[in-house]
Amino acid sequence: HPYEMYEEIDLLEKKERRMLIRQDEIASMLAKARQGGGGSGFLPHLMTAFDCPPEIRLRTRKNPVILINFVPSILADSTVEYLGRYLDELEWVSGFGNRIVFVDGPPIEVMPKPPGRNEELWEQAAGMIRDAYFAVAGENGAKPYGVEYVFTPAAEELWGQLYRDWTESRADGGAPDQLAATERVSDYAIKFALLYALTRGEADAEIGACDIDLGWKVARYAEQVTWNLVGDLIDEKLARWQEQIKRYIEDNEPVKKRPLQQHFHRIPAPTLNQLLGSLEDLHVIRGLTDGYHVGG
Repeated sequence: HPYEMYEEIDLLEKKERRMLIRQDEIASMLAKARQGGGGSGFLPHLMTAFDCPPEIRLRTRKNPVILINFVPSILADSTVEYLGRYLDELEWVSGFGNRIVFVDGPPIEVMPKPPGRNEELWEQAAGMIRDAYFAVAGENGAKPYGVEYVFTPAAEELWGQLYRDWTESRADGGAPDQLAATERVSDYAIKFALLYALTRGEADAEIGACDIDLGWKVARYAEQVTWNLVGDLIDEKLARWQEQIKRYIEDNEPVKKRPLQQHFHRIPAPTLNQLLGSLEDLHVIRGLTDGYHVGG
């Protein structure tokens, strides 16, 4: 009944609050989230779910939706070009982008009839995670709040060492977007370490030094992939802005600096000056007393 109230224990008995979603193209999901309407709250709710809170409440006009121990995961792929259209600096700063683990793969040739997914391998991987979950929660979720895993003394020491190494590496600098995109590397290091501890299937609820080592190795690998990806996205974005500036000048020449700044108000002023300077150095545009013209 829509107005029936449930006690928390009743909500806990509802199964399948863990969800793994396979999405062919993550950019299409981001595009829908940007359209507003019902999808406008999608990304904030995903960001909330990242920390696995005890409950998530979704406000509706009539009846609120309450999700207890909800843990969603999304497995998707994309390309630099597609991501560049829908994932900009706002996503990195807001924290959505750095909640994504990026891994890369070699490009493959276009196939007229691509093979289907390897369902056997998929089921094997899903089965390992499922078995690890039941090892903690008990069969049929008998222990709905799970079991607390703790670091061994050796793991504690190694964690501190690897965490300090990571923070020191970030002091070397990088583009603001790259630093923002990799802020949660330590969060994923502990998540991966916990997964390794779970899949070992040992009776002691402990995270060992070997788990910490593996967790950080995977997290640092994903960090490097993300760092390179964001660098590529920055280059792609700057190239796209350069083309837009050139086209605008071509359609409206001569163009004074003030109208350019007003039209491209989303581009920071220092970046706009840098792009104009680069276009002049390449003899794509030239700045004269009456404004900017196309051509050297």
